[in-house]
Amino acid sequence: MESFALKNPQTIKEEMDKLADDMAEAKYKYNLLDSNTKVIFSKLCLNAKRTFNCSMAEAEKHAYIQDEYKTHIEGLATASSEFDRIKAKFNNYVSYVEYMRSYISAQKHLS
Repeated sequence: MESFALKNPQTIKEEMDKLADDMAEAKYKYNLLDSNTKVIFSKLCLNAKRTFNCSMAEAEKHAYIQDEYKTHIEGLATASSEFDRIKAKFNNYVSYVEYMRSYISAQKHLS
C-alpha cells in the first residue's frame, strides 16, 4: 500500500489517461465493426440471392452460414469483450485510487 502512496498525482493521472485512451480505442474498434454488420449481411444476402436465385428469406439463411459473416460476428464479440475488459480495468483503478485516498487520509488522522 505504501508503494501507491509514493506515486505522485501526475503519475496516477497518466496511468488513468492511458487506460482511458485504451478504452476509447477499444470502443472505436467495436463501433466500427458494429456499424458494418448490416452492410456485410446485406452484401452476403444479395450474393446468395444472385447465386441461388432464391427468395430473400432463403438468401438470409445462406448469408448467416457464410464464413465471412461468422468471422465478422466473432470479431465483433472479441471487440466487445476487449472494451468491457478495459472499462472494468479503468473502473477498478478509479476505485483503488479512491480507496487508497481514504486509507491514507484515515492513517493521517489516526496518527
